[in-house]
Amino acid sequence: MAQEHLITQEGYNALLEKLKELKRLQAENLIAIQDARGQGDLSENADWSAAREQQAKLAAEIAELEANIRNAKIIDSEKVSETSNLGKFVTVQFLEDDENEQVTYQIVGTVEADPINGKISADCPLGRAILTAKPGDIVTVRTEDGDRFDVKLVKVSVKKPAGKK
Repeated sequence: MAQEHLITQEGYNALLEKLKELKRLQAENLIAIQDARGQGDLSENADWSAAREQQAKLAAEIAELEANIRNAKIIDSEKVSETSNLGKFVTVQFLEDDENEQVTYQIVGTVEADPINGKISADCPLGRAILTAKPGDIVTVRTEDGDRFDVKLVKVSVKKPAGKK
């Protein structure tokens, strides 16, 4: 039995859009394969070889996306709760930083994690540490390499705070 992936509605919709785009590219690529096939000897046809490689790559990406969609469990991030959990936006303060910097993240499932865009997985060290914490709680984050640092959970909300990326 395949493992269920927890995902927000936004993340699920993004997977569906990406799948739609990949299937469009796959259809275009099939036309390129047919055109290349019409050029004659396939053993020395670089266009045909490249198009076939691209088709295999697209097929693999589509299969992976379809599996993620099939095994997705959409979480209700609108559920009112004081604790941080999947789908919620959390503002954390890094206590060991001289500036006590505050950063806002959305806690998401592994499939839609995108740290550069402020989406952290509930399975990453920071996500695990603050999952189920309440505003005002100070938690210790333990990294895979054994480092530790403390963060304070400042705020939890169901909507992205105004002015945040």
